[in-house]
Amino acid sequence: MNEVDNDHSLNDFLCGFSCKDFPNAIPENNGSEFLVLQIQNNALDSIFLENISINGVVHYWDPATSGISLDASQNDLIGGKYPSDGMFSIISPQPPLIQNQNNEIQNGEIVNLLIKLGPDDSDILLNKGIHVFLNVGKNHLVEFLIESGDAR
Repeated sequence: MNEVDNDHSLNDFLCGFSCKDFPNAIPENNGSEFLVLQIQNNALDSIFLENISINGVVHYWDPATSGISLDASQNDLIGGKYPSDGMFSIISPQPPLIQNQNNEIQNGEIVNLLIKLGPDDSDILLNKGIHVFLNVGKNHLVEFLIESGDAR
């Protein structure tokens, strides 16, 4: 996931709301930042990731990324090379980094969730926890907390 770079910044937060003036731009060009979560489906069946909530803000799968190679090296104002602001894509952790054609995660599959923060996201301080809910279409959400630290 070296294609996704938030390290240009000297601040101590991931930019969401503060970067709303540059829609869908990459962080290097003052756009909102990316958050990458790696998960594994340990269920007996496939799951369909309906949405992801980060600190109370819901992000939906971006269908424009379906089957497209990840490229966050420059702004993508048309959409598809990376998720649009406030959305996410699903990517295999192994090259080539092709974004999934749908929001399905197979049994036993390990994937990276690439979330592009958007205008509804507060800036996320790196010394605070990040509360995450995954909606996989079941009665209960999958919940976890990313503890504070150098979360880059």
